[in-house]
Amino acid sequence: MIANKLDEVMLLPRITQPCTAILLCLTAVTLQSQPGDGFSVQERAGVVLVKPQPWSKDAQATVLEFRAYINRTADGTSGAGYYEFRTNADRRQVPIGRIVKLVVYPDVQQLKEIVSPQDRQALISKIEEIKAVVAKFPASRTYLDPSIKKLNEELAQYDSGKVKTEGGWVSKQTFVKSKAIKLASLLEADIVRARPPSSLDLEHDPKFIGLKELGETNSDAKKLATEISAQFEKLVRAEKRSDLLARLGKSGTSLAEAEATLNQLKTLEPEEDPKSAACVKIWDSGLATVRAASGEAEKISKSLERELANFSADDAPPQISQELEKQISAISEKITRFLATNPPTQLASAVGQAVAVCTAGADFKKLRAIFEEKRYIEAKDILDELAHYADLFGPETTRAVSGLRRQAVGKIEQFTRLRGEAKLLADSGKKPEALAKFEAAFSVIPDSDVGQQIEQIKQDISAAPASVQ
Repeated sequence: MIANKLDEVMLLPRITQPCTAILLCLTAVTLQSQPGDGFSVQERAGVVLVKPQPWSKDAQATVLEFRAYINRTADGTSGAGYYEFRTNADRRQVPIGRIVKLVVYPDVQQLKEIVSPQDRQALISKIEEIKAVVAKFPASRTYLDPSIKKLNEELAQYDSGKVKTEGGWVSKQTFVKSKAIKLASLLEADIVRARPPSSLDLEHDPKFIGLKELGETNSDAKKLATEISAQFEKLVRAEKRSDLLARLGKSGTSLAEAEATLNQLKTLEPEEDPKSAACVKIWDSGLATVRAASGEAEKISKSLERELANFSADDAPPQISQELEKQISAISEKITRFLATNPPTQLASAVGQAVAVCTAGADFKKLRAIFEEKRYIEAKDILDELAHYADLFGPETTRAVSGLRRQAVGKIEQFTRLRGEAKLLADSGKKPEALAKFEAAFSVIPDSDVGQQIEQIKQDISAAPASVQ
């Protein structure tokens, strides 16, 4: 920037004379005091105001224009030494005590960057410094006015809406756009490299901050900042969606946690990703089915409770009303179709009550025929399965299941006891007694094996001699 290219007024070293000599530097590169080695040449033109004698007044100074100069002051000795000035005609040696002010002509070609208000202010400061020299030393006007004019021309270029960059003038909009493109390119590379994307703190990145500042006055820069932000946010959304999908896939996630996760996923534009969009669709459809099934199951459960209120545990399985059977059948079909789609574990578990109620209603109907046919072992298996749903039943349904199971278990135990006694009697040769026990067991549970044993004993008895019988 120009603030780094144009020096402020700089005191010459080792000057202790009452009339302070000042070196005013207006070159395009930083001017350093020349060492008094007598060899370092400054190939820069300018003017020097020289007094006749060191004790002369500043107003008596005259102007000497030079093409180059050498600092031949003595190091370590204040006020000692001289400057050697090369003019077009000859060389002049001037003791440092006679130098009032030295001004190097500014080379505007060396002013590579004038792009900011600070650069403009620095340029104005240099113009004012030279004007101050002219005001104090009118004889220098002829020499310094061209420099003032050149600097004012640079200032006018800036004030017309241009900036100077890399030594050339371009419109400010063109410069800002070019700078914005460079910043955007660097930011895109940073975004691509970030693993994961969220590890990049874009909002506090100096390049992004600079791009947004450029966007305050330039529509192209604003558009680039918006595009960079959108690109970054899209990658961050993809990262977050991936995490949420993994969370939804965990079997240990509860339904409430899954719903909260799904709601988060919906805020991350899931339509950008086919997998996320499909997941949202599956869950939305599944949740709708679960809510509907749960509502219907709750109504059916209440109806079932009312119909079982007068059921006696010692009776045959309850007779469910036809209307309730239709409702149970309808919801069972819906749940069967739903579970056939292999829904997420949480959704499948959420229809547990509906499954339990439907199973109970359907099984009560099957149990009536099973009890009538005295297939108590089969009945017990069904009732054992229903017992697993006890927490999902109402109290009357639970009571009915428990009562029927007790009946089945009691019949099985009675059958087992009678069959065991019959076998013991048969093994002891007491076939008529064994036959009676087997027939008693068969009356409890018409088991085919027991039936064969009954027929075998009857044949044995018929074939035996009368004396044996």
